[in-house]
Amino acid sequence: SCYEGAYRTADAALWGACTGWARCEPGHYCSGMPLGERRPCPAGRYGASAGLASAGCDGACAPGHVCPAASMSATAAPCGGADVYCAGGDAEPTPVSDSII
Repeated sequence: SCYEGAYRTADAALWGACTGWARCEPGHYCSGMPLGERRPCPAGRYGASAGLASAGCDGACAPGHVCPAASMSATAAPCGGADVYCAGGDAEPTPVSDSII
C-alpha cells in the first residue's frame, strides 16, 4: 500500500488517494494509516533505510557504539573510554563497575 512506511503531510487526503503522503526518511519510522505519524527511531536503534514502518527500525546499534534517537547508522557514535562499555542496542554507555575492572 502507498501508506506503509509513509506519513501524512499537511495536504494529505484522509482516505483513498495517496496524494499528500511522503515516504518516511532514514532515522525515522512512519505508522502509515490511519494516523500517518512520523517518529524518530528510538535511542539504541537505527534506521538507515527510507520507508520504515515499525519502531524496530533497521535494528539495534552495533556493539561498541551508541545510537541516539533518530540515528541513521548502527555505528552512530563511539561508546566512549575505558570506564564505559556498550554491548549493542545501547542509547547511552554503561559505566563499568569497580568490581569488573
